[in-house]
Amino acid sequence: MVPRDLALKFKARCAEKDEDMSGVVEEIIMRWLQDLDEDSSRKTDVTATVFLRLLAQGKRPSDTEVVEAARASDVQMKELLMLRDRLFPNSREE
Repeated sequence: MVPRDLALKFKARCAEKDEDMSGVVEEIIMRWLQDLDEDSSRKTDVTATVFLRLLAQGKRPSDTEVVEAARASDVQMKELLMLRDRLFPNSREE
């Protein structure tokens, strides 16, 4: 359901361009879903990069940063915690 004015304007534009309304809607939805997937992928890359940067700088990632990195990747949180704790055996969460 869309407002009547919007529907009429959309119908007129599709007619002007000799486009099928259903085809245009389908294309818009596919582009929108693709944009969401790309945004999610960018967020995953940023989260993983932050986690790796902390490790490379010799800084112990917090539990929250480990959880975020695990959620954003295909790596189990338990594995990331074990990695962090092996690299920083004498450090504790403050």
